[in-house]
Amino acid sequence: MAGRNKKTTAEYFSHDVDASSDEKLIYLESLFGHTGYALYFKFLERMARSDGFKIEWNNIKKAIYASEFNISVTEIDKFVSESCRHEIKAFKIEDGMMFSSGLLKRMQPLLEKREYNRKKYEEKKANEIKDKAISVTDKTISVTEMIQSKGKESKGKERKVKNKSTLPLPQVEKQDSKNIIDDFKDFWVMYNKPVDKKKCAAKWKKLKKEEKQIVFDNLPGYVLATPDKQYRKNPCTWLNNESWKNELPKGSKNEKAKNYTGKDTRPSILEDRMPKY
Repeated sequence: MAGRNKKTTAEYFSHDVDASSDEKLIYLESLFGHTGYALYFKFLERMARSDGFKIEWNNIKKAIYASEFNISVTEIDKFVSESCRHEIKAFKIEDGMMFSSGLLKRMQPLLEKREYNRKKYEEKKANEIKDKAISVTDKTISVTEMIQSKGKESKGKERKVKNKSTLPLPQVEKQDSKNIIDDFKDFWVMYNKPVDKKKCAAKWKKLKKEEKQIVFDNLPGYVLATPDKQYRKNPCTWLNNESWKNELPKGSKNEKAKNYTGKDTRPSILEDRMPKY
């Protein structure tokens, strides 16, 4: 997971009010006057703005800094040499990089605070992703359990039908609005593709009771057969086209099942798709 970038520069650094009393600055001023004082802090400013608080030091950089500071290359070279003396240690040069040990020490708490904040940010983002994954998993389990429940109900009805020579059409009873709403809620959750809910609800209200039963019998198989919802028809389209009547492909075990008229010999839809133990 990509986190915050590590920042190793600073917009400012503290300037002690008694900095001019520091022995190394007194020494540099004794050699270069006020120019020595100015050069020291100009270099510190450059280091603070540079990655890792270090600047390159070579002949090209000498010429660039001399031009920016409005002094000669000879003078800036002499100033740096005196600043790096073992007795002064205002600056150090290692592997072509010049830095100030004092500045590095002062910036260390800032770097540690940034690292702490960066880790807390990444931890927060990781927890957010984890919570979203748990939420999606819970919803998936809930839908799966509902599909399995409907499949078991369908299987129980099919067993009862096998003991009869014919299955008469059930009488269509007048449905109150509460039952229609409850049925539609079950259908909407099972279908699990929330598109055009109002239109779909209106179409659902027009279906007969036996048609709704066929929908519930065939819906679990269709949902399992289209796990990628972008290839699953919109629920309103599925109802309008009466796709629930003949959704199974030719050659499948349920191809010859009758649409709720005559003898119903369909095995459980989930029975064909559940793993065998």
